[in-house]
Amino acid sequence: MEYLSITWYEAFMSMILSSLIMTNLTPYIGVCIDLCINRVCRKQKRSKKYFQFDRKNAQILATIFVTMTYGFGVPVIFIYLMMPLLILAIFDRVLLVYWFKPYVM
Repeated sequence: MEYLSITWYEAFMSMILSSLIMTNLTPYIGVCIDLCINRVCRKQKRSKKYFQFDRKNAQILATIFVTMTYGFGVPVIFIYLMMPLLILAIFDRVLLVYWFKPYVM
């Protein structure tokens, strides 16, 4: 099997797409569980943790890098990139406003 051939893209396209979606959504699973537990138990209104801008920006850049690397061979990846980035933008804004502790630089 040659690298970057049609059969290679057919074999690895599902793995690339699933890794793009899962690496962007799994960090929010723990935050959502923490948020739900604290809201149901009425323990606290906000988390004491700070929002990690550097980690989120690195994650977005890595997602864009993978998309640009394989996207010209499989143009569907460009469409699938929009879903995790839209979800990241919405979740990050909601978590910044309602959950994470604000701080001033």
